[in-house]
Amino acid sequence: NKIAKEQRAANAQVTELSNNLNSALKEGRYADALKFCNELIEFDFANSRRWSAKIAEINSKKERAAEEQKRWDKLVRDIDSALLSEDWSKLNDLCKEALSMRESSDIRSKYEKSGSKLAEIRKNEQFAKAMSEINELVIKKEFDEANAKLNSLERSLRRDGLLDSAKENQIRETRRSLFDFGQSNSSDSNKSGDTGR
Repeated sequence: NKIAKEQRAANAQVTELSNNLNSALKEGRYADALKFCNELIEFDFANSRRWSAKIAEINSKKERAAEEQKRWDKLVRDIDSALLSEDWSKLNDLCKEALSMRESSDIRSKYEKSGSKLAEIRKNEQFAKAMSEINELVIKKEFDEANAKLNSLERSLRRDGLLDSAKENQIRETRRSLFDFGQSNSSDSNKSGDTGR
């Protein structure tokens, strides 16, 4: 009976150490996991080969975790550098990579900021392209089409809440130029029409 009691106590000790080992592994506490494994080799000698193999597995996981931590630390440094230099595209890519490794509210916030900055840049590029197309129409003396396109652009920017004062001024100046060009061209055509009579 005493032997059975000691066996139950030993089994309980092995179970407790095994549970401690599993929770240490889940939490990434590899030093603790190794300590529990070494204790298991002593208490559960019959399974010592199993626990020795577990030690090798833990050491391998520990190395992988250290490598991943190095990679993470480098990513975070690169992210901070990209943010500092306002390289929004690079920042976006780095944050996406970091978030694929693990969730971080700080990285998520930087990712969202880079996304909105990139969207703003795209909108500004689209605006510049539309204004360039309008100016080309003015040069070709297609004033009605240029004016229609300018009005459409202004409505679209207003609707999307993207009409800032700089864009509004640029649209106003273009509209004024359109009017001036249109006036001077209509008076030119009137003059040339008069001389033909």
